[in-house]
This record gives sequence, structure tokens and C-alpha cells, in this order.
Amino acid sequence: MGDFIPTPYDQEIVARLNYVFDTYRSELRTHNDNDPNNPLRGPQNKPLFFPGAKLSRIARRIGAYPVPIQAPSQGGTVKNPRARWHVFLDGLPVQTQQDIITVITAAQAAKARVVFDLTHEPPTATNKLPYVVLDASTKKPVTATLPNNEIVYCLTLVCQDPIPEDDKPSPAGGTNNNPSSPANKQNNEVATKLPWQPDDAPY
Repeated sequence: MGDFIPTPYDQEIVARLNYVFDTYRSELRTHNDNDPNNPLRGPQNKPLFFPGAKLSRIARRIGAYPVPIQAPSQGGTVKNPRARWHVFLDGLPVQTQQDIITVITAAQAAKARVVFDLTHEPPTATNKLPYVVLDASTKKPVTATLPNNEIVYCLTLVCQDPIPEDDKPSPAGGTNNNPSSPANKQNNEVATKLPWQPDDAPY
């Protein structure tokens, strides 16, 4: 993810997100962290995308992460694309994280598909922070109507600066190439029962 857009890792994530939010939208919409056999597990009766949820943990649990945990970096050292993605998600501005959840929950309420995309602005852009594209006038999620009259929700994340790719200290711990991911598996998780395995690698 050194140049951020487009890289094989980013394209892989987008493909995974688009697939799972189309094929398994019902499972994602109806899942909550309530285990009737173990009432001590999880934030009770909360959906995956509750306000303030950690995006890294959601991505790990639904399989929306790069497969490799080792890849060459521009500096010649080894980087961890998976951990870097998890750290990037939780490093997004709070408003951006909330906008992501807002678009997804709106789509879930409408039982609609979410179409994900990553893009970037030129270096001359004034807004350097990642943001979600919303309707300019209403500030609500952008939707599109397909030829079959299906309505889809568009979730486009716009970034300008690349994810740091070096061996300097990461705000999350470790280095920018190999940060300490906040997405480690928790003992109180309730399985999402999706076909892809969650990211259970320790960081």
C-alpha cells in the first residue's frame, strides 16, 4: 500500500468488500454480537456497524483484508499489508469512520447493495484527510439506480497521501511497515459465519 492507489492489496480489499456486501448482505445486516449460549460474550445485541465500532475489527471479522502478511516495501524491508490496512482504518478521521458506518447502515436499512471504491485527489487538493463522498447538497449517502431499477449505495473513500511506508515508528506501535494492528481477535466475539475466514493472525 505504499502508493495507496491503486495497489494489488487495495484492489483485493475493494473486490472482497464488493463481493461480501452483495452476496452476504443479509448475513451482515442481521448479525449481532449476542450469543444466547453465553450471555457474557460481546457488546450485547449490537450489529457489526454500530456507531463507534472499530472498522479494523469489522474488516478482520468479515474477511476484508489483504491476504499477505509479508510483502516487499519500497525501502527493501518487509512490510505487513494486512496490519497496515487495519491500522489505516482506525487512523481515519472520526467523521470519516462515522460516514463509512452511516453509508453502510443506510444501505442495510434499505436492504441494498453497497458498491465500494477507492480514489485519490491530486497533490494540489486542499483537503489532505481521507473522506467519504456524500451528496453535496444533502450530505446523505450517494445512491445510483441500475438499469434493472436496483438501488445501490456508493461508498467512495477519497485519499490524497499514501500510507507511510518506512521503518519509522507507527502511532499504533511497531513501525509503519509492520505496525501493531488493533484488530486482534477478542475472546468475546461472535462468529459472523461468512465463508471467508476472519483474520486471526496475532499482531
